[in-house]
Amino acid sequence: MGFEAGKHKADSGLSFYGGDGSILRNDNIHHVYFGLYTFGVGHMIIENNIIRNSGHYGLDPHTGTHDMIIRNNAVFDNNGSGIICSLNCYNILIENNKVHDNAENGIDFSRNMTKSIARNNIIYNEPTGIFVSQSHNNQIFNNTISKSGIGSEVGSGSSNNKIVGNTISNSITEAILIDTDSSVNTFTSNKIVSSTPQGLKIIQDSTSKNNALANNQIVTSRGIS
Repeated sequence: MGFEAGKHKADSGLSFYGGDGSILRNDNIHHVYFGLYTFGVGHMIIENNIIRNSGHYGLDPHTGTHDMIIRNNAVFDNNGSGIICSLNCYNILIENNKVHDNAENGIDFSRNMTKSIARNNIIYNEPTGIFVSQSHNNQIFNNTISKSGIGSEVGSGSSNNKIVGNTISNSITEAILIDTDSSVNTFTSNKIVSSTPQGLKIIQDSTSKNNALANNQIVTSRGIS
């Protein structure tokens, strides 16, 4: 059900182009084009669902979606990002979800997503566990990210995001990547665990400035360094 029809076209599968205050709960959503797409929806709760095997994204709150709670869902085996909030979304809470084995990233903060939180999620087997792109003033804390290409990436001019108290283990290329003009982001009290040098890497490219890294714990198979 659903296909790529272009901007503002309601052919994505399960779509909400209104319906503030709606609840999506205890559903098994699978083999649609998007597990869920919303446009400008507010005060919606998405909880206790299984979202799997979508042709593209699993959950895609979009274009001005706000004051949404996404919690206690299992999101996996989708042919895109598991959970992606994109284009001027704000006040989104993403918590206690299990997100894994998606074709793109686990959780994406995308294109001016602001004042939102991702906390207490379990994420594994993703190209990037949590990716913040062109987004600002968000909080990412107490997540467990494992066996992903990059644990957490902040890029594309993202700023003023706080990445705190996450556990990032056994990343394939690097644990944390800060790139492409990202600035004034804070990375504190994260625990990075790996038996390989790649999985312990924290990389900041030359275009990114004034980011703070403090009190992060680096754990190897030989102990703590």
